Amino acid sequence: MLIFICDDSRADQLRLVRNINNYAKETRASVTVQVFDNADAMLAEYKRRSDKPSIIFLDIYMDGTDGMNAARKLSDLGMENGLVFTTSSEEHALQAFSVGADGYLHKPFTVEEFNRAMKRFKPLFAESRRYVTAQFNRRETRISLSSIYYAESAGHSTVFVTENGLIRSSAPLCSYLREFDGSPEFIVCGRSHIINLDMAVGFDKDSGRLEFPDGSLVSVPVRLRREIRMKLREKGL
Repeated sequence: MLIFICDDSRADQLRLVRNINNYAKETRASVTVQVFDNADAMLAEYKRRSDKPSIIFLDIYMDGTDGMNAARKLSDLGMENGLVFTTSSEEHALQAFSVGADGYLHKPFTVEEFNRAMKRFKPLFAESRRYVTAQFNRRETRISLSSIYYAESAGHSTVFVTENGLIRSSAPLCSYLREFDGSPEFIVCGRSHIINLDMAVGFDKDSGRLEFPDGSLVSVPVRLRREIRMKLREKGL
């Protein structure tokens, strides 16, 4: 899930980043945070990106385009929800909701106040758990968990084998382990593979090889073969 922060205070930027990352960790969500110190740069990036942010934290008092005018421009660009104003004044609270804001954080806000503001976005954080983000050559690709056949270690990087083809990530396989927590269809096979049993189309009990729709095969460690065989039997394989 992509989140924008637009605030001309470095301290306030860091406070928001810390709160977002802590909340994402608690909810086991996958988030990417992009920070801007002025609204014009944020609006330009919003227009450029095909994958729009799910949430934007927007300061009201900034040089150049202020937060209220930025919110109106975001609405003109098609943003319908996900806007949270952050400000040191309560002067614009009613006006904030009149332009479609989903939240209003009065600085300096506490962790409890931040978490209360996030309750409205619980479904977004829950949904983001169903994706992983691969970063390679400065490009990000969001991968639906349901599309993954398996993830394979490639030295210090990872290759995701999916129904849409191969997707490479610069991050090591071990860095993705937490992303698959709470997804029982995924099994960690040693240090080399994370496999999606829901995508398996066959299993050879003698060789211990799982087969996937693209014809690729993954060897399962002996210690896991009985468990996987039983899980696949429940699926009718």
